Amino acid sequence: MTDPVLTISEDATLKEAAKIMAQNRIGGVPVTDKKGKLDGIITESDVLRAFASDRR
Repeated sequence: MTDPVLTISEDATLKEAAKIMAQNRIGGVPVTDKKGKLDGIITESDVLRAFASDRR
């Protein structure tokens, strides 16, 4: 895990998530709501699956 922890907003696009993961060489990013509360985690597999099925 990086310090500080990299997170992404629940409003972010798959492309934005993929860019953050690629630039920082990480396999997943915590997803937070507008209040900063953890909503979930998006992983490389999630992004690849979405692009492969063309659900953007």
